[in-house]
Amino acid sequence: FSAGHVVVNYVEEYLDLVESLPFDLQRSVSLMKEIDANFQTKHNTHSSGILRSLSGIRVA
Repeated sequence: FSAGHVVVNYVEEYLDLVESLPFDLQRSVSLMKEIDANFQTKHNTHSSGILRSLSGIRVA
């Protein structure tokens, strides 16, 4: 199995699982995914800013 194949299987299994959940749980899972995506975006932006700041510091 390749890594891509494993990811595709995981996503298919995840989608099958989520589709079988009651609507309120589906909504909660969707909200968690949205919150996680927002966090990842902010985390990456913040991390990039820190790295830029650190690269500007000169060691004495």
